[in-house]
Amino acid sequence: MSSYGDRPLVLVIDDPSALPDQIWQALEAAGARADSRLLRALHTGDAEEAERLLGACGPALVTDHPGLLSRWHDDAWARENAGPRLQWALWLDGGALPRPLGRERGPDRLLARALRCEISAARGQVIARTDASAIAVAVQDAPRQVWEALGPWRAAVHAACARQLTVEGKTGEALTTLAVGLSVAGDDGARRELSGLAVFVAAVHGDLVEARRHRQTVPEVSGGHRVDPTLAAADALIALEAGDHAAARRILERAGDRHRDLRMAKAFLLVADGDPQAAAALRSTMNGTHPLLRALDDAAASGGAGAPPRLVDLSLAQDAPRPRLHAAVREFAAARRFAGPTTAAVLAQRIADLAAMHGMSWPLGLLDGEDGDALAGLLGRHAPSFLPAPAMAQLTDAEVEVLRELAAGGTEAQIARRVFRSVNTIKTQRRSLYRKLGVSNRADAVALAAQWGIAPASRGVDRG
Repeated sequence: MSSYGDRPLVLVIDDPSALPDQIWQALEAAGARADSRLLRALHTGDAEEAERLLGACGPALVTDHPGLLSRWHDDAWARENAGPRLQWALWLDGGALPRPLGRERGPDRLLARALRCEISAARGQVIARTDASAIAVAVQDAPRQVWEALGPWRAAVHAACARQLTVEGKTGEALTTLAVGLSVAGDDGARRELSGLAVFVAAVHGDLVEARRHRQTVPEVSGGHRVDPTLAAADALIALEAGDHAAARRILERAGDRHRDLRMAKAFLLVADGDPQAAAALRSTMNGTHPLLRALDDAAASGGAGAPPRLVDLSLAQDAPRPRLHAAVREFAAARRFAGPTTAAVLAQRIADLAAMHGMSWPLGLLDGEDGDALAGLLGRHAPSFLPAPAMAQLTDAEVEVLRELAAGGTEAQIARRVFRSVNTIKTQRRSLYRKLGVSNRADAVALAAQWGIAPASRGVDRG
């Protein structure tokens, strides 16, 4: 392109198909951008060149230029001849669904299968033939030449698999997949998408400490990135978790309800505001089996009488924090009726530890008034105070365990033997948690642990 002084001249092509070949050749000789070259390839029916350009540039070539491929959304030639990258680009741009899996092999087949994950997750469906776990593992374990062939699309594959795994309730696997994707993301757009998804998935998973950690790495919601609606929904869920309904409402009012994740978060806000009928009406506009939708179904099944008794049963894998806290709450309620006070006290402390460690509170809504009062009596405080203080929320699970061991007593060597770690690891984690808590000695750290309800670890047998 030519320029005038320091300012480049910008040429806007309203109808690329109307340009003759000579004009296209002149533009390419002048250094036309990749999006113009992609349009040229499609105009001339060169599907291989379109695939090559998309392979080099990644999804950003389309997501940075909304509507770029609008002319080919429903084009029969494009649907029949497009490779997996062009099919994915057309889907991202709002075009028709891709054709069924066919002749793709190697990396192209991985991309085509991952696109099925992307589409089924967008619809909130679990499709038996779409094994997101297997695709994520296949990409992670693939030889280097496959990684090179995927190029900038590798991060998109991890994001698509994570979305589908979340719909299936496998939020732990989704977080692992996103972590792998973040380790290979080559541009800011891919990192923003993966980190934004990680905030949302961690919130659904029940690890609000992890959700807040990821949130610190993502810029504020601008509305310009395709992950921003999901990120806004995660912000609303985090605000609801902290009991700040007003903040959740402001977030959702700014973000609107054009996206499925925003509508799910809005339905949860309606439940939290005591309007399960309105939540059920909003839920009826969304199809699929997303864990949050199942939870809304549980809320509707409660008949709107008080707090929904199963609102937080998200049908997640049992290693997720929410089901673990959910189980502890149910066991506590049963222990009060059928077991002794010692068992109930142990379970009460488990509830407090899980809530503090992961920064969540929803499953506590399972308790009726009498059980809630009994829990507060055993722990000396009511449920909202189970959530960690800001400093506590920065600690990792391993650091919380070391803090409990410090409260239990013993030397660093004894603690190392009890938790099966090296002495150097214990020293490193101790220094890290001291720094995060703003203390310089064990006594102050233990005092804060007691203040936040972090009980000393059971001493058990010193494995010396």
